[in-house]
Amino acid sequence: MTAMGLEKLIMFGTCGVLRKEIEDLAIIIPTSALRDEGTSYHYVEANDEIQVNSKYKEEFIDILNEHNYSYVFGKTWTTDAPYRETSAKVQKRKEQGAVCAEMECASMAAVAQLEAKTFSSFYMPLII
Repeated sequence: MTAMGLEKLIMFGTCGVLRKEIEDLAIIIPTSALRDEGTSYHYVEANDEIQVNSKYKEEFIDILNEHNYSYVFGKTWTTDAPYRETSAKVQKRKEQGAVCAEMECASMAAVAQLEAKTFSSFYMPLII
């Protein structure tokens, strides 16, 4: 998409919730992604986290407030192998500040960072 001229990418998706206190249908706005997948490491320097939503966060909050949507901030945990995640690993990610888990945020943020593009991401939780 960047080769075709994309400058700003806004990604909306679903996620698994790691905090029981998050309301059903609340929007989750990641502050950073815990990198527990392989793709992002091919595009930017290896770190445990990558920043997300740094540019348009305030504008997004204004829109959510205007329409009375509830939202929460927190880290997201990007993982690409959900069946290898143990209870201990889930607890560790929660202790690191993760409020949700998904499979693409860190990778998309890394590609956007490499290409000097704007990337924003938010999620609707899947509460079962």
